[in-house]
Amino acid sequence: FSEEQIQKYIEGLVTTTPIIAFSRENAAERNVISGPISSGRPLDKVGGGYEVKSKAGYFKSTSYLTLPSFTSFYNYSVREQRTAGYMMFTLSSVNKTPIDIGISYSKGNSNSDTPRFYLFYYDPSNTSTNPNDAGGVAKFKEYPISTPISQGQNVYVKIEKIDSGEMNGYTKFTVMNATDFSQVYGHLYYYMGSRFPSSTGEINRQITLCDGSGQFTNGTHMNNAVFWQSWLYASSGYNSAPNGTNTVSTRRGAFSDEDGATDVTVNWYSPWNEESVNISF
Repeated sequence: FSEEQIQKYIEGLVTTTPIIAFSRENAAERNVISGPISSGRPLDKVGGGYEVKSKAGYFKSTSYLTLPSFTSFYNYSVREQRTAGYMMFTLSSVNKTPIDIGISYSKGNSNSDTPRFYLFYYDPSNTSTNPNDAGGVAKFKEYPISTPISQGQNVYVKIEKIDSGEMNGYTKFTVMNATDFSQVYGHLYYYMGSRFPSSTGEINRQITLCDGSGQFTNGTHMNNAVFWQSWLYASSGYNSAPNGTNTVSTRRGAFSDEDGATDVTVNWYSPWNEESVNISF
């Protein structure tokens, strides 16, 4: 980054209120129609998409995103059955419960809401399913982005484990404008402690379209979701060049739902560097 970009990024951080999502105190692929297959991933119960998983030893990733466009969102009767799209990172380590953090696109808490982009987390180790629980200790929770971002917009994201200072043990996810990083749209902190150690951390990047009611033929389309110029960072501080050798060969490619009804089109890909994906129900 140039000195000017760094200064604008710092100014954006100062003027954006961080979200403390979870604190230490709270502590069949037959319908995949193009592209590589993620042969080592079980079929998903709630949808389909594309994934690329790093090998162990990474604690940070950065990437540009082109946010997808959506059509024909399916109406649902209860929140847990809704349709939603995700561009996210799953953070884990061996024998540790993983957590999803990223950007979602949904109707939020009500089917009558206008669909929009959110920051979100999903932590299966939390006991509550109520997204409105005080302190954010539900399994799944979304947070409105202070400055709304739009379909087709380019943004820049960074997710990293913090190992020192006041926020030691937290994972930080930041979304900013892709041009010069002068505006921070939002940042979310989630306490993971030893569940995501810097020396053995694994990062699984995903683009997914999900439906909690299993309506995988409801006509929803998620188009042109793109990760590009993506990087991984090892615990030594080395900036790992995107070349595919830093990923798990059986965990990169498209996957479908249990019924094989989700169509996933991989427009292009280069592990870990980039992928462009369309998904249809």
